[in-house]
Amino acid sequence: MNFKRIAATALPALAFALMPSASLATTSTTVFSATVDQNCNFTATDTAVPLTLNSDGDTLSGTTDTLTVQCNYGVEVDLAMTVNTNNPEETTNALTVTSGGSALSANSDGHYELGNSSGVAKDFTLGLSAAQSSSTQLAPGDYEYTVVMTLVAS
Repeated sequence: MNFKRIAATALPALAFALMPSASLATTSTTVFSATVDQNCNFTATDTAVPLTLNSDGDTLSGTTDTLTVQCNYGVEVDLAMTVNTNNPEETTNALTVTSGGSALSANSDGHYELGNSSGVAKDFTLGLSAAQSSSTQLAPGDYEYTVVMTLVAS
């Protein structure tokens, strides 16, 4: 009787031990994910910058206060200028973006690369000059130029 009892108890254990190991294995896949939103702080606000007439009377120029951008991605500045159609005279206009004391050149896309690092504040200024093209003094009156700056992910 003991033999039967041992055989009855051992038989299921023996059958379990003889099963292929693949049938015992199970797998589980865990995916870790997150979305990091683009985050950008830009100190520029809609402001008016006074233009100064040079001593020859043929060029207006002005520069913004220091503008600061701090993003968690690289950015470029895209500039679009509109000249007020009521200006007394047509001028030749130029925009400059300066960072770290050096003027930046527009890249092949027409954007100015600030060279900012993720999370690090980057300072720059925007300048505008408007010159009378014939080297004579500008005609009297009010001159106005509107520049729109757009930050573009680089």
